[in-house]
Amino acid sequence: MIALHPYLFELPNGTPVPTWGVIITSVVLALIVVGNKMTKKDGGYPADFAFEVAIIIFVGHTVGGRIGYLRANWGRMDSWKEVLDLTSGGSAFYESFLLIVAALAGYLWWRKIPIRNLFDLAAPLVPLGQAVGRFACLGAGCCYGRPADVPWAITFTHEHSLAPLNQGLHPTQIYEMLYAAGLTAFLFWLRPRRTFRGQVALTYLTIFPIFRFITDMFRGDPKRGYFLEDLLGQTLSNPQGISVLMLLGVSVAWYVVPRMEHARNLDRSGAKIS
Repeated sequence: MIALHPYLFELPNGTPVPTWGVIITSVVLALIVVGNKMTKKDGGYPADFAFEVAIIIFVGHTVGGRIGYLRANWGRMDSWKEVLDLTSGGSAFYESFLLIVAALAGYLWWRKIPIRNLFDLAAPLVPLGQAVGRFACLGAGCCYGRPADVPWAITFTHEHSLAPLNQGLHPTQIYEMLYAAGLTAFLFWLRPRRTFRGQVALTYLTIFPIFRFITDMFRGDPKRGYFLEDLLGQTLSNPQGISVLMLLGVSVAWYVVPRMEHARNLDRSGAKIS
């Protein structure tokens, strides 16, 4: 297989427009629109809710993803201009995801909106965004896999691709696209069948780290870094280490969340329950 072209087109001044940036921006905006429709269908949310959440998601994605990118590339940057240039690099999912979750949790607490209800609503949209986002990675050449001699190996040929050129690699972007798409379908199926508030979100937080841990075994990009390298050496990549921590936290949440107040009230409205 041959990868996508890293640039879609050039602006009149000659500036290339990256495939990755266009797809990611489109995905974020599309998910905001879909999420807005879903909150209106459930009802009970403030009139300005969708707009405020959109700001949180956009800023969280931009800042969190950039923090992850800087963490992975800090030693390779020569100036603050490169650090602040949002057009010069990519993004990192875990940092972006964790910052958005933390910011949304604080916002929902402030607005007195049931956190578990919104997180159950949003959970299927996260892997949906991941599936399309990994398609964008095929354009940039980021998140590439280890060299592979398999019939489905992918080859990057463009000189500006971030992946090694002209050799077969594990299509790790496609691996994540496939399991993220499957997880999306499963979570949409699960939401109307949940037995307690927060179940859909916990299901995502359980299944995704497992798949991400496995996928990283086939990744070939060294920029991810290693988790607690001074202590564990190069045993786990940073995403694998974060996946393990998430699973430990979620294992506790599976016990606590179903026993929380109003956990069995399955009204999907965003209105506060007193």
